[in-house]
Amino acid sequence: GFGIGVPLSDYRSNSFLQQGGYTPGIPHFRMIATVPQYRPPVNRSALQFRRSTQIICTPTIPGESRVAASLGHVDVESAELKERTGSTLASVSIWFSDPEAEVMSPTAAILDLNQQHVLGNLQPAEFYLIGALVHSLNQRNIQTVETAIDSDQTELIEQLQNLQFKIVDEGCCWAKTLHAR
Repeated sequence: GFGIGVPLSDYRSNSFLQQGGYTPGIPHFRMIATVPQYRPPVNRSALQFRRSTQIICTPTIPGESRVAASLGHVDVESAELKERTGSTLASVSIWFSDPEAEVMSPTAAILDLNQQHVLGNLQPAEFYLIGALVHSLNQRNIQTVETAIDSDQTELIEQLQNLQFKIVDEGCCWAKTLHAR
C-alpha cells in the first residue's frame, strides 16, 4: 500500500485479519502535498535560510543490499540543505519512480522522514528544506508528494500540515503473536 498498512476504509481486509486473530498496531496517516501552485511558508527563519543556504540533491543507493534490491523500482535522492561553508544543516530522502520501471506514478514522489519520525518533530532547517524541496518539484513534473506518519506523532503531523500536507488516508499494520508449542 502507501506505507500505512491496511487502510481503515478496507473493511473486508480488516475484518478478515481480525477474524484470523491479528491485532491492529498504531494507526498511520497518509499525508499528501499538492505541488502545482505550492508556496512554502514564509517567515524570518525561511528568509534567512533562503539567503544563506542551498539545496543539493544527489542520487543515493541504499547501503544495505536488501534495501537496495527492494527499492530497485524507485530512484532515491538525498536532499541536503547546506550552508555556504559546506556544512549540512538538514537532510531528507525523496523517492521518485524509476522511468523504466514505472511501478509508481512518475508524477508522484515519496518523502522519507525516517530520521525526523524518530525525533517526532522537524527542526527549523528541516522545515525549510521540505517546503523549498516540494516547491522545486514542479520543475520535475511532480504533482504530489506523500509521506506516512504514525498517528501518535502529533507535533510532526501539525508541522507537516503547516507545510500544506493534508491527511488523506489512515491505516494500520496488523500483527499476530505465534504461541510456541
